[in-house]
Amino acid sequence: YELPSRDEEAQFAVLASWRLADGEDEDAFESINDLACDADGRLFLLSSRKRRIACIEEALRTDEKHARFARVWDLPEGIPGDEDNRPEALALPFEGAALVGIDTKRPGDNVALVRGIAASM
Repeated sequence: YELPSRDEEAQFAVLASWRLADGEDEDAFESINDLACDADGRLFLLSSRKRRIACIEEALRTDEKHARFARVWDLPEGIPGDEDNRPEALALPFEGAALVGIDTKRPGDNVALVRGIAASM
């Protein structure tokens, strides 16, 4: 795979997609704004509208049609944000923690450390 130069446009294609399995609350995750993997390769999702982080139950394969949540966490009350300033970025720097970036559209404190985010599977 050859990376395009900075002057070239890159084209992306969907290789696979998954719906939530029966019994999963689709309203629990109204939007998915970012994805991140932890050191063990587990997939985590961030929803800005519901202000939640979820971990997918197991590794997803391209021949599967559904995904299940292993755990779902609400973002703590102290995390900044409102309708115009939503959590939009997710990073998992070490076990048990997440960095959540808030799209504040202005400079300042816009990254929050959230503890207690561990798949514990």
